[in-house]
Amino acid sequence: MAIAEAADDDDDTEAQLRTQTPEVRVLQDIFDLLVSAFGGKETYPRPESLTAIALEDARTSVRDRSAHEALAALMPGWSPQET
Repeated sequence: MAIAEAADDDDDTEAQLRTQTPEVRVLQDIFDLLVSAFGGKETYPRPESLTAIALEDARTSVRDRSAHEALAALMPGWSPQET
């Protein structure tokens, strides 16, 4: 009962999602697999891992560099500072 009352007092969901341990995330992944196997949908927001953020940043960087190289090859005299 005390845990339920304490949980009601804390409405900072975003902070709770960021403090999840790797074990909790694995259990959530297993839960998601089971729910999706029975045709259900994910019922809570998932935290974004630091690995996913770093990977997206790396992909964006490579994409931007490739785009700049392509534009420089197609348009002599073009520089990335013009965009």
